[in-house]
Amino acid sequence: MAQADEADGSQFAAQVTSQRTRAEVQAEASTVSSTRNFHPAGSDVLPPMASTVDRSTVHAQAVERARSGDAHRGEATMM
Repeated sequence: MAQADEADGSQFAAQVTSQRTRAEVQAEASTVSSTRNFHPAGSDVLPPMASTVDRSTVHAQAVERARSGDAHRGEATMM
């Protein structure tokens, strides 16, 4: 004969004994958002680099390189 138990899993309820009060946990949780780093380690966004070359010079160099066939086009893949 088989017998079923409660479907909510209440027979497996964990018995937890905490050393901290509810107020201590809430106080710690309220400080997390102000101290959290939203950029994972090593992925911080760098500030823009300062350049001494003006836009028209860079554009002229790009056009010259494209016309000479020296510019790379996409990735080369070896099969």
